[in-house]
Amino acid sequence: MIQSTATFTSFLYRAYVALRSQTRFAWILPVLLAMLIGMPSPILQLSTTASLIPSSRVNALAQLDPAASLVPSVAPSDSSNAPVTPSAQVAAPQDCTTPAYSSPAPINLSSQANGLTHTIDATTYYKVYGNTAKQIKTQLFQCAPPHDSSIEAGNFAAETGGNLSWHYDTTISPDGLCTIGNVKVGLHINMILPSWQPTGSATAGLASNWQNMIDRLTVHENEHVALYQQYANQLLSDLRSIPATSCPAFADTVAATAAGDVASLNTAQANYDAATNHGIKQGAVLR
Repeated sequence: MIQSTATFTSFLYRAYVALRSQTRFAWILPVLLAMLIGMPSPILQLSTTASLIPSSRVNALAQLDPAASLVPSVAPSDSSNAPVTPSAQVAAPQDCTTPAYSSPAPINLSSQANGLTHTIDATTYYKVYGNTAKQIKTQLFQCAPPHDSSIEAGNFAAETGGNLSWHYDTTISPDGLCTIGNVKVGLHINMILPSWQPTGSATAGLASNWQNMIDRLTVHENEHVALYQQYANQLLSDLRSIPATSCPAFADTVAATAAGDVASLNTAQANYDAATNHGIKQGAVLR
């Protein structure tokens, strides 16, 4: 879904596009519009903001199977800081609770400087319990965070979501050409992943096995974040590179450029997951 915000000048631009198709208005309308908005020269400037939550999967979502090895996603952070093996033990395993999760909101770019604004929220954790790997995997299957089933079916231990937003100004010249300027791109990422709560009855080696999985998954997930960053920078570069374009086609050109970069991001993320089997080939397995 693409959401756009238009100002009063956007209304004027639409009027300009509609009337410019009539030859007799081609040269005088920019001047009239400039007079309406109090500009000293026959040049109209518009501001546009849009955001997009990629319509296909752009993150590592490992499907859960209680009878198989588990590969949940993990936040792009130093695994040594992740509370995956708390020092305080619980007395006995408890029932897990399905966590709340929502995709990241678009960054408000109105007060941001031109260029890329990149935000990663603090990781959200939900607790799972178990004295054996099988018990942990069963809880993960039962209490996996909710996700958009239209992207990929199944339950998943964790999610890393992203939102790309962009803002640009449009300058309309007297000869009917539109030029892009003051481009801003926002990248907002959030993550939710499980935190195992061990007990004194946990099987031998379970804690180190869990930590090893998280360590390997951190390597895997950091690459997903790197892909987000790569394509956010690509979007910034591509928007800035759009040449002066006939105004009736300008908005479509910008939209197509953004959609193309998001599609490339989706493909890159999916290809990475396919190549690594969601981290399994990198050793991210709870045995």
